[in-house]
Amino acid sequence: MDPNSIRDLIKSTTKPLLIRNLLNWEILQWDLHRWKEILGTQPLQFRQGIYTHTDWPQFENSTKTVQLSFDEFLTFVQETPNKWLYFDYKYLKDWFRNVNELRKHISWDKFGFPERGVEDSTFWLGSKGAHTPMHIDTYGCNIVAQIYGRYHKPIKCINQLASKQLMLSDPTSFVIILTMHVTNRCSSGIF
Repeated sequence: MDPNSIRDLIKSTTKPLLIRNLLNWEILQWDLHRWKEILGTQPLQFRQGIYTHTDWPQFENSTKTVQLSFDEFLTFVQETPNKWLYFDYKYLKDWFRNVNELRKHISWDKFGFPERGVEDSTFWLGSKGAHTPMHIDTYGCNIVAQIYGRYHKPIKCINQLASKQLMLSDPTSFVIILTMHVTNRCSSGIF
C-alpha cells in the first residue's frame, strides 16, 4: 500500500487500525546496550504506581514521580517487581533535543505524513504493569510505533469506556513507544 493510501485510510477510519511491518527504522534493531548508550544519564521523570489491583484509578495526581536515568529505570524494573514506572508521552523536541542519534531515525513518511517528524513525536517508556485509566483522546488520531518490548492495548475495549480502571499497557518487562498525533478527527485512534 502506498503512503498516500495509508494516509487516507488513517484520516477516514472510525476504528482502531493495526498496520504491521511498515517501518524499517534503525532504532527497531537497537538492543538494551544501545538504548543505554543513546539515552545516557539524562534524568527522566517517571510516574510510579503499585503493581496490584486497586479500587481506585492510579491517576497522575495520585501517584508520585521519580527522576531516573534509563539505566536506573532498568535497575528499578529488575529490583522492584511490585511497582511500575512510566515516562509518559513526552515530546522528543522537549526531552531529547540533544539526542541526535535518536532523532535522526524518526520519520512518518511511510504513513503518508512526510511533513511530520521528531518535532511532532512523543516518547513513552513503561515497565510491566504501567497503565492509564481507560480513555479516548479527543484531539484526533495517534499513530503509534512500538519500538521495543511488548505492549497490550485491548482494542476490542476501546469503545467500551467505563468508570473503572482498565490496564491499557502490560508489557512483560518494559516497552518503548513513539507516537505522532494527527489533527484530523477520528473516533478512536491508530494502534
